[in-house]
Amino acid sequence: MTHAKVFMSGNSQAIRLPKNMQVKESELCIKKIGSSIVLFKEDNPWDSFERSLDEFPEDFLADGRNQPEGVKELAGSPRASKQGLETVERF
Repeated sequence: MTHAKVFMSGNSQAIRLPKNMQVKESELCIKKIGSSIVLFKEDNPWDSFERSLDEFPEDFLADGRNQPEGVKELAGSPRASKQGLETVERF
């Protein structure tokens, strides 16, 4: 796994991208999803997602998801409240 350096630049937090991850754009859109941060070009935010679909093998999920049945938590539980959800599937 490749790592990036995180540092302060004035009052902003900055990330130094490794050479093999550098981009040509001078500005990118940013979205925080859970604990992940995603950078993408503004002109087509779905571009990298669409290209990544070709990376899955032909037999990906051929047998289905094979995960246990979920248990629903009641509305108002700490997890549901934190995520702003009425019910949450727990596996």
